[in-house]
Amino acid sequence: MINVSAASSEANKLTNNSNTLSSIKGNLDNIRNGIDADWKSFEIMSLNLDVDKITEAMSKLMNELQTLSSDIVTTAEEIRREEEEEERRREAAAKAAAAKAKSN
Repeated sequence: MINVSAASSEANKLTNNSNTLSSIKGNLDNIRNGIDADWKSFEIMSLNLDVDKITEAMSKLMNELQTLSSDIVTTAEEIRREEEEEERRREAAAKAAAAKAKSN
């Protein structure tokens, strides 16, 4: 059977990575804002655009990690339910076969 706990643990790692990325993104935003406040030039405007692209990509990655984390747990739980249902079917079939054999 699938180990839902192990799947949840792996999903938590993705969530932790997303949280770490969020912290890094916040630090990058702070640095960008500090530079923007102290320096005014064409090069800084260009730098800001590049940093904005990077932080946008980071935001997308954070969302993807959160979605994957959720999907991993949901899928593991679904597989577990399917496995348990299959086990119940097998047990019922075995009991029915045993009862039929006993009646013969």
